[in-house]
Amino acid sequence: MGSISEALNSSARRITIVEFAKSLSRVLGFGKSSYNAWQRSNPIGLAISGGVDSMALAALCSNVQNASHLKQEIPADEHQHLRSLSFKAFIVDHQVRRGSFEEAKAVSNVLQGIGIKAEILKIEWPPEHSANTSNFESLARKYRFRLLGNACKENGIKSLLLAHHEDDQVETILMRLIAGHRRTGLLGIKEEGGIPECYGMHGIYESGDLKSPAFGKPASSRTLSKRQLQIESGGIKIYRPMLGFSKARLIATCQDEGIRWFEDHTNTDPTLTKRNAIRHMYNTHVVPTALSKPALLGLSRRIQHSILQEDAVVESLLAKCNIKDFNTRVGTVTVRFPAGNEILVASEGSGVDCGRIAAQLLRRVLFLVTPLEHIEISSLPGAVEQIFPGLSESEERLLLAKPLTVASVYLQPLNVRASEQEQEHPPMQASEIAQQGQTQWLLSRQLPYSFSYDSLTITIPPPRSIEDVSWTPWTLYDGRYWIRIQNLHPDKIITVRLFEELDLKLFRQSLDKHIRRKLNLALKNEAGGHIRWTLPAIVSRFRGTRDEHVLALPTLGFQVHSAKSVVDWEVRYKKVDLGGVLMDPPVECPADGRHPMI
Repeated sequence: MGSISEALNSSARRITIVEFAKSLSRVLGFGKSSYNAWQRSNPIGLAISGGVDSMALAALCSNVQNASHLKQEIPADEHQHLRSLSFKAFIVDHQVRRGSFEEAKAVSNVLQGIGIKAEILKIEWPPEHSANTSNFESLARKYRFRLLGNACKENGIKSLLLAHHEDDQVETILMRLIAGHRRTGLLGIKEEGGIPECYGMHGIYESGDLKSPAFGKPASSRTLSKRQLQIESGGIKIYRPMLGFSKARLIATCQDEGIRWFEDHTNTDPTLTKRNAIRHMYNTHVVPTALSKPALLGLSRRIQHSILQEDAVVESLLAKCNIKDFNTRVGTVTVRFPAGNEILVASEGSGVDCGRIAAQLLRRVLFLVTPLEHIEISSLPGAVEQIFPGLSESEERLLLAKPLTVASVYLQPLNVRASEQEQEHPPMQASEIAQQGQTQWLLSRQLPYSFSYDSLTITIPPPRSIEDVSWTPWTLYDGRYWIRIQNLHPDKIITVRLFEELDLKLFRQSLDKHIRRKLNLALKNEAGGHIRWTLPAIVSRFRGTRDEHVLALPTLGFQVHSAKSVVDWEVRYKKVDLGGVLMDPPVECPADGRHPMI
């Protein structure tokens, strides 16, 4: 891979403007339906460290803006998008090296000189953390991305470019090989994805925009909502258009452009990080052929091809998942999965294990309901055996579907109505029904453990005065609901917590008779059993007291009459990937609050 000094003396070609324009156009998705009009009007962020990698990225972005000759080299629509792009660079000053701010200002001056606006962001380290902290590298990454995320949000930026290149890719793959990763872990660095380290940050992590209003208007304290909640979408995405270029070519680009760069000498100390050690090994040793740059990149490409095949099979099976009712008010979904034999047929010839296909399929549906940020495929084999019995040769497993819990989701099998069964086919044994995928499953949030209740509590103190009343920031509650609150009362503390059994009687008594009847129907038909105890409740208490009173069930839209003078709220459902899923339209509650039987 070579060091900087070796690269300076190499015969590597610079990256041409056309090469970069094509790569940038591809990773940003120009020409795809997913590239929306709002993306075209928003500036694009650049994460700039001042090193040769990011300075080459900045130089190429500047050239793309000003290259009129690209029109002859790339499709007209892509050229139009590229010419309309504007960029803003963010320089993160970690404030751990002497002179780091002066260096950041020097980087900013270089960027301004090539027509790119720049802003310096400073990491403010908590007193308990310093450069000598054992996990300094991971903390620096966390603070860096959170700074970048907030800066992007403040500047209306939805896309952030990073300067990772081919050599970074090789180092990453080798690091993961050493750590024992297999398959997907050996893909290396992805060209695009959500911004990392920003979970729960509204407008940055998978939020900030809204899905189609087909799911209803936002539930608020002003309406007794019978509609489904709006679903969040959006968030900031990162893109890496340089992954196909070597570091030597990035250096050649900066040289050819006359762009100054700034080296962080800690990146060359092999004792500081694993990545530095691997870089040093490549620079000073001849590695075995199997660990060479071409070999590792080839391995990554083969795995990528395999995963693309797997994704195509999963998408085809998602289209066969019939979701009868996705209820955002209570966080449940009823689904009929494809039968095990359908998965076997779809997997044939793909070279992908059918059990893994089933696990990926299940994972996609679980994300509709789970409060978790991640679901590991390795946690799903047991659930796959129960949900897709046709994949197993054990007759015992085919006899009866049983409830199970996985990824904090409770899956309950529902019986197929006899009338439906008779219309579609003659009576069958339970094992035959299971084999043909007739089991419907109700998925709901698992009842949280009591020790987690404190983490599921949000407290909003009283305002100091009427003029001080303001909205709280949007908070991702229980990984499922984005909620924000206004405490309107000068003497009351507002809390968002889980609805509890002791709350129900008093809350019912606090409602008018006709509203109480609607609540009873909603709880019966939408939130039966444990589901009602997974819903957020808004409660209040006077300062200095412990007596709480439930004011509202915000996701269901029920509130006591006095709530209007105490609290205001808005709630939305988390972002979910509905692509490829066959879904009935959201169910609107009729006047009596009932939902059709499924």
